[in-house]
This record gives sequence, C-alpha cells and structure tokens, in this order.
Amino acid sequence: MKLQINQQLGKYVTQQHLGQGRFGTVYRMQDSLVARECALKIVPNKNPNEFKEHYEGQILHKCRHEYIVGVNSVDVLQLPTGELYAVIDMEYCPDGSVQDLLEREFISVRRSLKIMIDACFGLEHAHRQSILHRDFKLANIMVTGHRFKLSDFGVAKRI
Repeated sequence: MKLQINQQLGKYVTQQHLGQGRFGTVYRMQDSLVARECALKIVPNKNPNEFKEHYEGQILHKCRHEYIVGVNSVDVLQLPTGELYAVIDMEYCPDGSVQDLLEREFISVRRSLKIMIDACFGLEHAHRQSILHRDFKLANIMVTGHRFKLSDFGVAKRI
C-alpha cells in the first residue's frame, strides 16, 4: 500500500513516507484528533482476529522504556477497497536513525559509546521482559535529541 501526502487514513493524515520494511510501511502522520505527529507502521492484516500483525505493537507495549520507541496504540483500519491493515501508532523520532546520522556526519567515539549504552539499556529491558529483539542494527536505533532508542520489534520473539 502506498499512501499519498495529505491522504486521510482514519484519523491520520500522511505527512511523509519514512521507510519500507519486510512486514510493513512506516509513515510520518498527523493524528488529526489530538494534533500530534506520530510514526505509523502499516501492515497488511488478513484476519484481525488472529492478531499476528499486531504482535510488534503488543511487544512494544510490554517493553515500555525510556530507551525504546514508545507505542501509542494498535488498531485495525479498513480501506474503502475493503483491505484490512494493522496500524501501529508509535513515537515519531524526527532525527531518524543512527544509520541516517552516520550517513550525514562523523560520529565521535564518545557519542558512539552513548548510542550503544542507550540502545543496550533498551535491549536489556526487553530481555528482562523475556523479549529477544533479533534485529539489532544502526537502522533500528532512533535518534531523539541526545537520547537513542531501540525500535523495530517486527521480528522480535518472546522467550
């Protein structure tokens, strides 16, 4: 599914395409009801009763932590075509990922250590919740000012 800028999807209005992954597409959206920006991951959902597509949102909710990207809600939206989509409304990180940061500028050793420490605090918290991330990489560490947060739990597994 490809959304156009300013396209309405339920209460969300598309602002920008952020990325495409194996399981879904992420957009920067405006939640028109509460006037806030969010990152919305949209995943095709063949059967909303099975909740397979909601798994990432459930994990993010279970792993709430200051070094893990926050989840606001998980829902099912139906398009006019009748197609169902799982939507995971997450914290928007305007500075992008550490991978994006690395492509834009030099990262000092000191800052590299800060990035890894923050991400590892998030990872440790997930492990304490019996969650394995299984996709730990620079593209899945988001930049939020001077803090770095682990994201993309799409292939995470409960242990």
